[in-house]
Amino acid sequence: FMSSNVRYNNEKMRKIIVIGIMVHKHPFSIVEGEDWMWGFKYKNYEFQKVSHKTIRRDCLMIYEAKKKQLKTLLKNVSKISLTTNMRKSSYQVAKYMVIIGQFIDATWKLQKRVLSFVKVPTPRYGIDVVDVIFKCLKA
Repeated sequence: FMSSNVRYNNEKMRKIIVIGIMVHKHPFSIVEGEDWMWGFKYKNYEFQKVSHKTIRRDCLMIYEAKKKQLKTLLKNVSKISLTTNMRKSSYQVAKYMVIIGQFIDATWKLQKRVLSFVKVPTPRYGIDVVDVIFKCLKA
């Protein structure tokens, strides 16, 4: 897990926790559970517990950085193909729309990126869906 010659860094550990939470879709509040955080403290005595607000802020910072990278990448794209897909949450009544952009990059490789994931208001008429797509692309 940790090499003896590597110095512990709490900021790196926080980033690892944030990525784990995002990848596995855990709620931010998981960091406040003693049983879950015990594993981090067990191996790393220097580990400093963090709040769900800190983890949420860290997740949003990563999201904003990735969004900025995507906008920079798309500035050099002259044409993009958009696809949409409607998803229904398994534990909610709400429906969400994912907007995916596909384009050819400078090295002639097909790239595919999620551009947006938004809740679609009910009732869902065609004009409402178009409005959601327009707002996402404008942002």
